[in-house]
Amino acid sequence: LEELRRPVEVSGREKQRIVVARTFMRFNSGKIWFLAVDEPSSALDAEGEELLLDNLLWERAGKTIIFVTHRFGKLTKQADLIVCMKEGKIVESGSHHELIKLDGEYKKLYDIQASPFR
Repeated sequence: LEELRRPVEVSGREKQRIVVARTFMRFNSGKIWFLAVDEPSSALDAEGEELLLDNLLWERAGKTIIFVTHRFGKLTKQADLIVCMKEGKIVESGSHHELIKLDGEYKKLYDIQASPFR
């Protein structure tokens, strides 16, 4: 019993998973209609990130979710609106396809991240 009372250190990844689990519980309760998350998958591995985003996207019907992220991936094609910022200012906004066609800052950043996979 004494062992259970000792503080336990958890990694950044474990802390993030705990926060995500608590957020899901509240989000799925039906009482939350707006969620803003800053780099929600930054400490997760690829599998954890995929699971997190799949669950958030599955539960988004009728809700507003704002993701702040530097990673392009699943969100780019799922987002209703993407806002691209540079030096603290909005430089472009639109869907992924609109921003790619615009051939501006968003496309430049997207191409940099996508280049290793081409």
